[in-house]
Amino acid sequence: MAGVVLALVVLVLAGGAALIRGGRPGRIPRLRFRRLRALGSAAVAQVGGLLGGLVWAPAYALGLAVSALFVGLFVWHNRRLPGMLLIGVGLLANACVVALNGAMPVSLGAAERAGLEAGDLGLAGDRQHEPLDAGTHLPVLGDVLPVPLPLLAQVVSIGDVLIAVGAGMLVYVGLVGPAARRGAAQPTERVSTVARDSTTRGSYS
Repeated sequence: MAGVVLALVVLVLAGGAALIRGGRPGRIPRLRFRRLRALGSAAVAQVGGLLGGLVWAPAYALGLAVSALFVGLFVWHNRRLPGMLLIGVGLLANACVVALNGAMPVSLGAAERAGLEAGDLGLAGDRQHEPLDAGTHLPVLGDVLPVPLPLLAQVVSIGDVLIAVGAGMLVYVGLVGPAARRGAAQPTERVSTVARDSTTRGSYS
């Protein structure tokens, strides 16, 4: 959930910056996504893992791994879109640490630096998260980065940060990018047109 909050904050900031620069929501559909069905399959796999984890603990990590494969397929086919590779790397990082540990490890020290107490994390009975300790595999990929935002203090992973930045890039360029590129090209096109007209007139003089 912490990663989702971070992504939402970044998306709001990216969208606001794009609108200030003249971006328009109507330009978002110009981003042509491929293999959208892969996202549906990823969602089904993750929900299946969550439900299966209620009766068989490893099912959650297994479902997440299968979900990551489908998301990876989607990212690969859309890798030319801005920010998609960052999103893919972030998802892979999160999937790896969860698959190795069975849940996302959370640093209690990082939570304290973010202004949170252990009870605020709700780790008791949480099948998706667990305290980070000496037995944690790849702890650097866990939730170890404190984000002391007012009213939204949280602990996130490197993967969460990459996903948030990639999503912000995608939204920003989707709102502003294509129009900005066309606008930047117009002066050059006008100069070229004037130059051609001058050359044509000169050839008849």
